[in-house]
This record gives sequence, structure tokens and C-alpha cells, in this order.
Amino acid sequence: MNFFAQTDKGKIRKINEDSYFARCYENSHLLAIVADGMGGHNGGKFASELAIKVISESFDAFSQTKDVSSPRKIKQNMISAIKTANKQIFDKANKVDELSGMGTTVVMCYVKDNTAYVLNIGDSRLYLLNNSITQITKDHSYVNELVEHGVLNIEDAKNHPQKNLITRALGTEKDVDADLYEVKIQKGDALLLCSDGLTNMLNDEEILNVIKDDSDFEISIKKLIDSANKNGGKDNITAILVNV
Repeated sequence: MNFFAQTDKGKIRKINEDSYFARCYENSHLLAIVADGMGGHNGGKFASELAIKVISESFDAFSQTKDVSSPRKIKQNMISAIKTANKQIFDKANKVDELSGMGTTVVMCYVKDNTAYVLNIGDSRLYLLNNSITQITKDHSYVNELVEHGVLNIEDAKNHPQKNLITRALGTEKDVDADLYEVKIQKGDALLLCSDGLTNMLNDEEILNVIKDDSDFEISIKKLIDSANKNGGKDNITAILVNV
């Protein structure tokens, strides 16, 4: 199991407020995280970096314990790490004026054996790829709620003026509500974690075609970033591709 990752500020934004982390541990487990910050240049960058720091440090310690073999303990640690990160971001935002209102999306996965444990808050996504592409996470966004309630169809949602309005984020409220998934994986599968800077510029089929066209995942990641920029690069773009 290995991974390839890249981030880019895109063509419009002056700084990159996305952050990411990926690591393979000695016990053949893997952790990958993508966070897309919001709340102004200082706040967004600070929030995404703090989320990555807190979660990764939690799993660095967790990986040294016997609990890494327990699915229940893995999920408990994911929730615990998210709650700790939420509290630290929320507290900081309420103490420092220039960081007021900051927050971040988070999508993360911990891969053990034939299972990927996936958690998300916001509209950063995780996809499972093989011969097809499947979005595992659900966007926590206003537009996605309209789609789920039948008010808006998927095609109209792509160009809706409020498509970037998210309904959940890490650090914006005292308490956090995350979605948690278990995904069965097998040899030959791939996992893609990405910020909306990628998915707003490329549709699912375009993403799949880029990855299928090249067996070298490092080149695939670069092609995804380049394609998103070619299509406008309206936001920061971050992607992690995990090769199972």
C-alpha cells in the first residue's frame, strides 16, 4: 500500500488554505487526511493546519498501541481526534479576533487490512475507484440538501450560485457532528481524498478517466491537478491517491 499527494493554490486564490497529511505506519496501516480551511486567509490556513496537526498526532500515538487491531477502537480514536481538533479550533477562534469564524472541512481515512474507515465533515470527499468511481462521503452542503429533498437535480446543482455553502465544518460550533463509514477494499482498488477545488473543476467521470489512463498514480495526481487548473482553477486543489 502506498500513496501520492499534491496540493496547489489554483489560478485564482492568492494563498493555499488546504492542508493534507498521509503516512504509512510500520504495521501496514495508513492514515490520510485532507482539510480545506475557511474564514479568511489567516483563519482558513490556521484551521486546516491545526486540524491536520491534532488528528495526525493522535494517530501517531494510537499506532503504537495494541488498539490498532480493533475496528471499534479505530473508530473511537477517529471521533476523539475530531472532537479534540474541533475544540482547539473553536477555542482559538473565540480568543483571537483575526481568527474569528474560522473553520475547516475534513475528510480522513484509516486503512487497515481490507477495510477503510472514513470520516468527513463538510464537502471534501473520498472516492473508491476500481473499474468505476463511487463517492463514499456525502457533502454537507446547502445544495446537496436541496438535491436530497428533490428540490434540485444533480445537473442544476453543479452550477448553483450557493454550491459552496457548507452546512457543517470543523471548529465553527462548540460541538461537531461527523459522518463515519466502513468501506471494504481489495487489491487493485484506489482511494481518492480531495478538496472541492478538484471536484468543482472535474466531474466524477473525468476523474476516473485520468486515473485509468495512467498506471503511475504519481503522474495521475499531477494530471488531476493540472486538469483542474486548466478548467479554471477557481479554488485551492488538494488530492491524495491511495494505491491498495
